[in-house]
Amino acid sequence: MSLRGFFRVDASTLGMIGDEALAEMREGGASASLVKRKEVGSDTSPAIVQLIEIDATINESRFDLYQAQVIQAIVDNETPWKRIVLIFAVTCTYAQWAVVGSEFRDFVADAKIVPGAVELLETALG
Repeated sequence: MSLRGFFRVDASTLGMIGDEALAEMREGGASASLVKRKEVGSDTSPAIVQLIEIDATINESRFDLYQAQVIQAIVDNETPWKRIVLIFAVTCTYAQWAVVGSEFRDFVADAKIVPGAVELLETALG
């Protein structure tokens, strides 16, 4: 499982950011394709969930993998094009998906932004 975040000041949609994440995988040498994508979240905390199939070769062994990504934006109320974007991701084999996908869903559902963190990050980065 991984989590990364960054500050965005542009008009890119979350779908476009999801496409960027997919392109980064392909640039890394993996054969990756989008299985499905769904918009979730709210106006102040929009998100998308996407499932990606990956055919990867590691040390001459081929692996069929799934990666689930939740791409969430924390939007500045006064200037909505300023936002913090978080990408939660988990990767596993097809055989592990039923268990790992369920655990990842539960983890993301419980993940909470620390009160005051948005304002602190906006001050530090803005």
